[in-house]
Amino acid sequence: MKRLLFNTFLALLVCNATAQTISVAPIEAEVGTTTYLIVKIDNVGENTTAMQFNLSLPNGITVDETNINQGEAATNHTMTIRTLANGDRMFIFYNMDKKLISNGTVFSLPVTMPKDAGVLNGKICTVRTASTDLVSHKCNDAAFTVTVKDATSIVDVNTTQTDNKTVYDMSGRRVTNLTKGSYIVDGKKVWFR
Repeated sequence: MKRLLFNTFLALLVCNATAQTISVAPIEAEVGTTTYLIVKIDNVGENTTAMQFNLSLPNGITVDETNINQGEAATNHTMTIRTLANGDRMFIFYNMDKKLISNGTVFSLPVTMPKDAGVLNGKICTVRTASTDLVSHKCNDAAFTVTVKDATSIVDVNTTQTDNKTVYDMSGRRVTNLTKGSYIVDGKKVWFR
């Protein structure tokens, strides 16, 4: 009996070690810029033909659903996106000819960072895959971080470039005589040389 329990426990460990996993690369970009959220799948079952999951993005991030780049993992699959009542997006990948999903990038989604800097959290949840024998498998949920950085640029400035602009120092005081240092011009941090 002990041997049977040990073998069962070992089999469960092996199954968990090779379970299908979905992941999202952390995102780091400046306020207001557009970058890509990349979703990958690994340890795909040998007969996996479809997948579905919900994507929950942090508040303030906008998505361009018209320019999604479908990756090599689901090249031959139709992608459907639905916006749910809570704002999450449901992604479904399927193929009526039972083409297989492979390991790799599922898609790259263009996202625009919010106007406020900070570290935000997102997740992929309710992940399910289906195989050629029509069996549904639950996969892991995946959390990811979005780091929104203040925009910083380095510019050479002369007085004519700042004539019609309000310039502030890093303490928020209005400045008229510029010297070498960091300032805020048009809401962005700039470095004056």
